Amino acid sequence: MNSPHLMQAELLVPETHEALVGFAANWIAMRLRAAIDLRGSCSLFLSGGKTPEPIYENLAALSRSDPIEWGKVSIYFVDERCVPADDPDSNYALARRSLIDRLPSPPAAVHRMQGEHSDPEQAAREYEALLPEQFDVVVLGMGADGHVASLFPHTAQLHEETRAVVVSESPVAPAARISLTLAAIRRARLKMILILGAEKAGALARALESDVDIDETPVQGVGQALWLLDQAAASQLSERHRPVSR
Repeated sequence: MNSPHLMQAELLVPETHEALVGFAANWIAMRLRAAIDLRGSCSLFLSGGKTPEPIYENLAALSRSDPIEWGKVSIYFVDERCVPADDPDSNYALARRSLIDRLPSPPAAVHRMQGEHSDPEQAAREYEALLPEQFDVVVLGMGADGHVASLFPHTAQLHEETRAVVVSESPVAPAARISLTLAAIRRARLKMILILGAEKAGALARALESDVDIDETPVQGVGQALWLLDQAAASQLSERHRPVSR
């Protein structure tokens, strides 16, 4: 049956890709500023892949015109491929070139997952020890198979409730991954899930409208979140789940 967490989903679909990128970057910036104003610091968790790259670039540009106190923001990662930090497949490398290196001032810290570690299990445990008590802002994506972070359908890692970071295996190369667990992601104060592209429409519709669970579509397990969709990803949703346009 559908996950109860989906009852806490807010769905939005901007009219254009440019509007989506701008909305997402502004959403992150506003939440960072609010967390800093309220608590004096903020933890930001980044995902990789092609989807967030223009959003990170836009966020960096916003930071120059409407400053964010990056010296009070610590950056973490949702997941990582087990590759060196300068590898083209590295989520850290993507974040570095699209966001971190473009910022007008350095963040308080950048805590990357050690994807090149000879023992991924040890790397996962070491990263878990670095995590803050509270996750403030988490940026997520969804794959065409419904996976989130590096948590894939029909894998044991989906049901891990004790660990915050685990080693997982992707069905596509590079296979070895390090990932936050769903239990850890659900603890976050604020989460945004970016879902773009027609190839993801089927998984999105199954997650929202079919009798499936996290084993079929892991994205169902993230808890309360803003789901930010483009028109193509939302194309298979019925009217009852048709998101509000912005």
